[in-house]
Amino acid sequence: RKLNHKDNPYQFTLQIIECDHLDEDLNKELQNGNRIKMGVELNEWGKPVNYWLTEKHRGDNSVNIGFQHYNVVPANELLHLMMTHRPNQSRGVPWMSTAMTRLHNLGQYEEAEVVASRVSACKMGFFKPDGGEGYTGDDIDDVGNTISEASPASFELLPAGMDFQSFDPSHPAGNFAPFIKATLRGIASGLGVSYNSLASDLEGVNFSSIRTGVLEERQHWKVIQSFMIEHFCQPIYVEWLRMAIITKQLAPIPMNKLSKFIEPKWQARGWEWVDPLKDAKANLQELQMGTKSRADILAEKGKDIEEVFDQIKNEEDLAVSVGINVGSAVPITEEPEPVEE
Repeated sequence: RKLNHKDNPYQFTLQIIECDHLDEDLNKELQNGNRIKMGVELNEWGKPVNYWLTEKHRGDNSVNIGFQHYNVVPANELLHLMMTHRPNQSRGVPWMSTAMTRLHNLGQYEEAEVVASRVSACKMGFFKPDGGEGYTGDDIDDVGNTISEASPASFELLPAGMDFQSFDPSHPAGNFAPFIKATLRGIASGLGVSYNSLASDLEGVNFSSIRTGVLEERQHWKVIQSFMIEHFCQPIYVEWLRMAIITKQLAPIPMNKLSKFIEPKWQARGWEWVDPLKDAKANLQELQMGTKSRADILAEKGKDIEEVFDQIKNEEDLAVSVGINVGSAVPITEEPEPVEE
């Protein structure tokens, strides 16, 4: 469908497709020499050439099991975002895959502890008479088993010939907190983040330990930032630039400046350091030794040197215009003329 020029002047759109549309059960050899591996058509060199996407999502009620219609999308029209970990890998692995089992266990354990704690809060007592009818309980399930409900401060009558064995669970147990902490540490390791950031737990940490964890976590995020810039942002920008020139939304780019426009500078998010004073002194020393530039220092904080310099220049011009010394924040006064004696 042709897009309205007013709604989309660049005539450029993106469609986000769930990975479930890429059928991992589709594996076969094609007559043209290519083969389909988990929904990805590969040529003889193992390069993706087409993606076989199902027309309907697997979660739709209208999907017919065993019969699927596919839309074959050329590889140059689709961005398949995944981090490869081995040769000839055609499908990616979710980043949370290593932590999913522990997350499930953590949820099940918390639910079990809640149920056990509620049962423990119900201190039950029984009256045992000399004679009586059979035990009836409160209800009977589908297979005929007697059901007895437990509630706080309740007493129940036992039939004749039936004794009671005490059941007094102690919950929450003392191993609850250590188990939660150990599980969250495994989850944090699988996600590539620090335990303190994931669990919001600063107990028992010192400056050195939390700094080491934060720096390791930031390196992980920097890898993901670089991956997204290279495999997502840059390809989309190039295609948008091409359509912007074709639709005459931008002036024609001279050939001698084409590389400058095609390869822009991407500035990812940065972070402030844990100890700003020490890090500022370290940056100053590296700057004086010539081992680090101002652009590198600002890039670590997620800032662009051109924007910072422009901002500083504008502040200085504004200060001069109102008669303020930026360095001391004291109004500028003219030096007094010498007085002749």
